[in-house]
Amino acid sequence: MKRGGEAVYCTCTLTLEENEKIVEKLTELGLEVIEHEPFLGDKGIGEYHFSDRVQRFYPNRLPVPGFFIAKLRC
Repeated sequence: MKRGGEAVYCTCTLTLEENEKIVEKLTELGLEVIEHEPFLGDKGIGEYHFSDRVQRFYPNRLPVPGFFIAKLRC
């Protein structure tokens, strides 16, 4: 990815290990979690500095399968 480029990390799982922990590793590699719209889901879980910028979609709260979204910039 080029400097200034953006990418979306998205999974169809709600596990911490496949979501926030992966995003944490990506930020350690220099990627930045950025805000994105619309924000329809819940904030991330855990005490991560980016938890308010990622989204979790729970199937018991919205008519969707469970999934996770983070938008990243290089």
